[in-house]
Amino acid sequence: MHRIDIPKHILETVKNLPYNKAPHMGVDASRYPAICLDQNSQYSSDHAIKDDIDWTWTKMFEPDGWVDVGLSFDKADPGYIIPKHKDHFQNYCDRFGHDRTDVKRRLVFLEDWQDGHYFQLEDTVYHHWSQGEWVEWNSEALHMGANIGSEPRYTLQITGVRDV
Repeated sequence: MHRIDIPKHILETVKNLPYNKAPHMGVDASRYPAICLDQNSQYSSDHAIKDDIDWTWTKMFEPDGWVDVGLSFDKADPGYIIPKHKDHFQNYCDRFGHDRTDVKRRLVFLEDWQDGHYFQLEDTVYHHWSQGEWVEWNSEALHMGANIGSEPRYTLQITGVRDV
């Protein structure tokens, strides 16, 4: 895996963002395990997307050579599960006018791996990651994630296209 350095004060800023619970678009709720749907919609993660925040400190996360970069900080509480799916990128493509097959997504693990934190991209299972490590995929890649541990899992989703 690739890695980016994340200063301690940036991680603290991320943890103190005003997170809002939102379901994942494009994933049919009937595909979630029943236990997730019974626990106050735990199938959704918390996203920090408020517009009234000074986001200038996030520039460090924008990949070189990418344009129209979007960032989504996620807090996955214990009990979070999202089944295997492909990213639809519909909102992103509507906003920036890109074809979904040109869009990339990068997932940055903002803390060291903890028991029960899980991510799978195609046939590769990720665990025991170190803070700042990341993986990247395109619109056709199947992936899933879960937090069956006891501590929140903080990640950053970076969406964009490579500048041609």
